[in-house]
Amino acid sequence: MSRNSTSNNASAPRTDPGVPIYRNMITYVGLNVAAVTGVIAVVLIGYDLLFHADASNPYRSLVTYLIIPAPLIGGLALAILGIVLEWRRRRKGFSSASHYPVFDFNSARTRKSILAVGIITALFLVLSAIGGYQGYHFTESVEFCGMLCHQVMEPEYVTYHNSPHARVSCAECHIGSGASWFVKSKISGIGQVFAMLNQSYHLPIQTPVEDLRPARDTCEQCHWPEKISGSIEKVRWRFGYDRANTPWRYNLLVKVGSGSQELNEPHGVHWHVNPDIKVEYFAQDRKRLDIPWTRITYADGTSREYRRDTGFTTAPLQTETREMDCMDCHNRPSHEFRPPRDLVDEALGRGFLDRTLPYIKRRSVALLEDAYPDTETALKTIDAQMRDLYKEQMSGPAGVQRIEKTIALLQETYQKTSFPEHNVNWTDHAVHINHFRFPGCFRCHDGQMKSQDGRVLSKDCRMCHEIVSQAQGEEALEDTQYHIQDFIHPRGMDDIWKQGLCTDCHTHEKDLVELVDAQ
Repeated sequence: MSRNSTSNNASAPRTDPGVPIYRNMITYVGLNVAAVTGVIAVVLIGYDLLFHADASNPYRSLVTYLIIPAPLIGGLALAILGIVLEWRRRRKGFSSASHYPVFDFNSARTRKSILAVGIITALFLVLSAIGGYQGYHFTESVEFCGMLCHQVMEPEYVTYHNSPHARVSCAECHIGSGASWFVKSKISGIGQVFAMLNQSYHLPIQTPVEDLRPARDTCEQCHWPEKISGSIEKVRWRFGYDRANTPWRYNLLVKVGSGSQELNEPHGVHWHVNPDIKVEYFAQDRKRLDIPWTRITYADGTSREYRRDTGFTTAPLQTETREMDCMDCHNRPSHEFRPPRDLVDEALGRGFLDRTLPYIKRRSVALLEDAYPDTETALKTIDAQMRDLYKEQMSGPAGVQRIEKTIALLQETYQKTSFPEHNVNWTDHAVHINHFRFPGCFRCHDGQMKSQDGRVLSKDCRMCHEIVSQAQGEEALEDTQYHIQDFIHPRGMDDIWKQGLCTDCHTHEKDLVELVDAQ
């Protein structure tokens, strides 16, 4: 009897209620994992908050806010799992009166345990709040979008930093404000992460982005169509391919107005996004280059359809049409791969590239547009070719410095336009804001889009801009000549206004009106 009792006691599970429930191997492992990662998290978060970690190294933020939380939470979950399993194991050996743990606050050990759990929980909640907040902003940062996925997004990241929107974060355009689009972007991002890990992505990146948020929710938060008015001057430089690199200068007055709701007739390029006018179109290709049909709906509800005379006669279904917004013209506001020709012209016009070097325009464009197997080969070829072509100009230290400066500029330009490792260059992405390399405005305004009543979408360039000055040769490098004239004060004041300040009269506008009425 004694032997059997001993045997049964040995095989039965330990049910001593005096032993803490957390004393089991699973909980010990979980707590140790959580403790180690918790200490690391505190150190990394503290370093980030106190010293403002360098944004150019996103991997530290990746580890701090996205990787470290995983084992921390996993360790705590494992510890809780161990406690639950131990409680279930012990429950089988206790009486029905002892199915649940008993917390005796008269016991000093119980009070210490509760205090320790409370402190750990509070610390965990604080770390979770800080980590969640910082992690949210990190996943919205430019470094997260451009550098962590640098194998895929390097061309877009480089062109972004050379764009007018270089101080606007990726998320402000691609996501915008509000929780719904944030959630959509993160769900979409999961598929993109898997595509990157499996290397199943397409190069170059496919555009346009089909599920991009409407421009009215993003672009128009800063670029308010109703407030876009008037005209602005643009200077365009062109240089010849001859020995002298003959310059041409065009001063354009671009009509950027007519976003106002009160203006229903076309007068300026932003009439297309007038809030009271709806412009729709149908594109027959993914890149939206071939547009055979468009419809304009006016503020009074009337509409007019235009078709190109190419056999396209049927109206597209409503689901196939797209309502025109900012992105239909400004389709690459932050990721434009500019042609080398344009960048060379711009550098020559600003004096960054030495115009006195013979055939510098022709040779620079030829080198930049040539095909290379990789960037390193391209940079070495540009260096060697320029030194060979201009060895006569490299006599003396000043000449060497002159050519080396030119080489550095061309190498920098190449790295802004071509990415052979990513199968991307300036020819891959259509730009709709102009009408030189790609049709742009001429997608609709080619003079062939007609309505049933015989109206034609004009291709007159003066609808969008006027040439206010142009010159060729050395004259182009001189000061721009406008028709300058003196101000003529209304009301026949002659030169009296010159004797004082404008504020002498216009500060008291009411008195001025009464004086005029009295006259």
